[in-house]
Amino acid sequence: MLGYWFLLQLLSAMSTMDSKAGGVAFAAHVGGFLTGIILVKLFCDPQRLAACTAKRGAVSKFVQRVR
Repeated sequence: MLGYWFLLQLLSAMSTMDSKAGGVAFAAHVGGFLTGIILVKLFCDPQRLAACTAKRGAVSKFVQRVR
């Protein structure tokens, strides 16, 4: 579902690039999403991730896939 949302934002940003009507919000969502992924990779603590994996199932599995 998150991939679908990202794809919609990306396509919307690309389709409004040449118009003066806007599109800044779509581009900001794409940039924020990519920045978030990069920051998770940079600041990820392996010990903390192992503790989260033991406690939280789906969320920490997503974080592991992102790494």
